[in-house]
Amino acid sequence: MHSSGAIPIKSVERATSLLSLFSANDTVLSLGEIACRLSMSRATADRYCVSLRETGLLRHDPASNVYMLGPPIIMLGTATLSSLGFLKSPGRTSNDSYR
Repeated sequence: MHSSGAIPIKSVERATSLLSLFSANDTVLSLGEIACRLSMSRATADRYCVSLRETGLLRHDPASNVYMLGPPIIMLGTATLSSLGFLKSPGRTSNDSYR
């Protein structure tokens, strides 16, 4: 159980773990690599990859049969950088409080 008393959703944790496999050094991964690194079956890894592809968070290159991060990750990264004060967005300063 989480410190707030809420029970985390396992599938969200696993999807987040899958996305976290990608880095500047690992920009493309095969289904087998994903399954192995997450200690899950290829069938389970495939279901997660299909779901993440549907959201655009993952892309699949059928020619080389590898996965890579999708464009929405850029928007999430930009929003994170902005919220941490690394980017200035129009109409909002880093001193603005969140409601």
